[in-house]
Amino acid sequence: MSTTPPTGQTGTVTVLRDVRPWGGERSDLHVADGVITAVVPHDPAAPAGSAGVVEPGVVEPGVVEGKGLLALPGLVNAHAHVDKSWWGKPWVSYGGEPGTQGRIAHERAHRDELGIPGVDVTLAVLRESVRTGTTAVRSHVDVDLGVGSLGGAPKDPVWVANVEDGTGETTIEVGDQTLQATTTVVRPTSPEWERLYGLWAEYWPDAKEYETHTDRKFPVIRLEPKA
Repeated sequence: MSTTPPTGQTGTVTVLRDVRPWGGERSDLHVADGVITAVVPHDPAAPAGSAGVVEPGVVEPGVVEGKGLLALPGLVNAHAHVDKSWWGKPWVSYGGEPGTQGRIAHERAHRDELGIPGVDVTLAVLRESVRTGTTAVRSHVDVDLGVGSLGGAPKDPVWVANVEDGTGETTIEVGDQTLQATTTVVRPTSPEWERLYGLWAEYWPDAKEYETHTDRKFPVIRLEPKA
């Protein structure tokens, strides 16, 4: 658990006073090094702000008043896509083709106009998660197999510009292996584009379908491993 004190308090939390663990009886949780070491029945006669071991009226540092609130472990979101959250964005009614692929295509067609993916939407959903009790998130990040196709949308996906504006350095993790690579966006004006795009189109069966939706030539993202 976190031992960071609430806003307005300083020091390390040592006692969560007057809380209801899992909705049970009102209790005082004693904490040491981020671990609950004791759960004792709450004594309403003890002075507020006291762990019950100081003189009456003395506010002990590190004691947080729970005021009877529910006490739960931090919530865990084990599967999230925080970079593509629509939290706080205008409602977009579903109008695409049925099925999973239809929903994916519909989302891709609209998320650029809402600035998705982006830093602001990521921060918004993470802040809301923390506010409502989530303390750990496992997030997945999607890219279109190294090509900015966006399912054949008329404009490049936002993440392509993010790559171009970035440091040009990428860390790739596969299992317990880590690889450092240099990242380059290859545009159709480059003499390398036709060959690289051809390799992707041969690998990805939906490429031909994407091409029917737009006249845009899809940029290719090249990753070159560092020595």
